[in-house]
Amino acid sequence: MSRVFITGSSDGLGLLAARLLIEQGHSVVLHGRNPGRSGDALVAASGAERAITGDLSTVGGAKAIADEANKLGPFDAIIHNAGIGYRQTYRVETEPGVPDIFAVNVLAPYILTALIERPKRLIWSVRGCTKAFDRRWMIYSGTSERGAAPRHMRRASYAMSCSHSRWLGDGGMR
Repeated sequence: MSRVFITGSSDGLGLLAARLLIEQGHSVVLHGRNPGRSGDALVAASGAERAITGDLSTVGGAKAIADEANKLGPFDAIIHNAGIGYRQTYRVETEPGVPDIFAVNVLAPYILTALIERPKRLIWSVRGCTKAFDRRWMIYSGTSERGAAPRHMRRASYAMSCSHSRWLGDGGMR
């Protein structure tokens, strides 16, 4: 069975994915932005290996999460699910000049992808990148092997850049 790390797994799609994977016998490491959310995730996804706590809205927070994930050893897959901004009508900066939506939805997955020991598979949970997808959740995945994902999805930056569009968001997940 596989070992999977899921960001933003204290509720919503991340929690559902965690429960399903645990039910199938996989080892799952959860993520919550604070101790309360991590604790809730561990209760809601009983059988999870553990939870990593950390705030993805800052570069330092993302680096700390990557360090903690690397201490746990290699993963077979990482699901970048954490996201914010659904219907957010105001701008919040987490660091000077860095809006929180960009920090969590784009910058954090990029930092985690760059710093965590590369798994066999990376999965991004983002809404469709064009209105043609009717704003429904789309799951994009790619492996580290060349040609395993569609050409436009071979680079992590493409999938993540889609998540910061104004009409995109997280459907209430955080």
